[in-house]
Amino acid sequence: MNKISFIIKRVFDMNYKDMLASVSRMHKRSGKNRVGLFVDMIYCGWKYGAGYRDYEYFEFWLMNGAERSTYVTRTANNLIMAKLNSKEYYHCLNDKVDFNTKYNEFLKRDWLDFRTATKEDFLKFIDGKEAIIVKPIDACCGVGVEKWKTADFENYDQMYQRLTETPSAQLLEDYVRQHPDMMKLSPHSVNTVRVTTVLKDGEVHILYAIVRIGNNGKVVDNINNGGMFAPVDLDTGVVTMGAGDKENIIYEEHPMTGTPIKGFVIPYWRESLEMCKKAALVTPQIRYSGWDVAICEDGPLFIEANHLPGYDGFQIPSSRLEKKCGMLPRMKEILGDEVVLK
Repeated sequence: MNKISFIIKRVFDMNYKDMLASVSRMHKRSGKNRVGLFVDMIYCGWKYGAGYRDYEYFEFWLMNGAERSTYVTRTANNLIMAKLNSKEYYHCLNDKVDFNTKYNEFLKRDWLDFRTATKEDFLKFIDGKEAIIVKPIDACCGVGVEKWKTADFENYDQMYQRLTETPSAQLLEDYVRQHPDMMKLSPHSVNTVRVTTVLKDGEVHILYAIVRIGNNGKVVDNINNGGMFAPVDLDTGVVTMGAGDKENIIYEEHPMTGTPIKGFVIPYWRESLEMCKKAALVTPQIRYSGWDVAICEDGPLFIEANHLPGYDGFQIPSSRLEKKCGMLPRMKEILGDEVVLK
């Protein structure tokens, strides 16, 4: 699919009510005329492939054309992914059972495909565990992911029966006990690091990294489920600024724990990056990947991965930047002529 085809498809699939609500929010934030914002937003959609959510989140109204052209928009991200990743191998990362099977050495925890497991399989898996994570195999943005405590059931038989009655109970995993330092950010969720890699001529490049932090007592850290994220310096593993959520509210410290976010140091940083580089070579047909890394007391492990990495997390809204610049120049530096957005 080329740029024009993707944009046309988006025109027909677009939620126009949500788009007009976005224009109203931007009017309140910027003070700019609604009609002017709407016209400029449509222009940016055609010129840069920026959806209305891109326009609002990245604050395109604050930028000139040269600055806007540096951003990886939704259209650009999809076109880059389609060029770098072979569709026949999407399942290696998207299907959580396939992922767990192929990347098992990086999981470092027990898991069970509940769709095909017998009761005996389950009883062997659950024995001695205090809690497990229950999820659908195609979970996206943390939707359907739950933490089940064995203490909430009278016995394992009752827990098994409840699982058989839960349609989303397809994959069971041992609950990850994160590093005490990561726990300080938010104790209710496993706070992961999203590391985005690009494979070029057999060499793995780290494009960007962000720390994802849960909020509001939820067990997932995904921004679409109330979480927040902040960029991490690739050389040091230090968080470089406060975290932002989906509403672009900035938190210099976590609202529930009070832990400072800017300056926070991610444990096992070098080990985390090396793990992602090694994993990026397992399926070379997927050259553009996003890896969700949990940090435990004895080192990093994978929670999951994505063949279509979110592009908003590795680009910061313009009002927070001294120099308004997205990630497209960095991708072109790595990939050269392969970044052709037509």
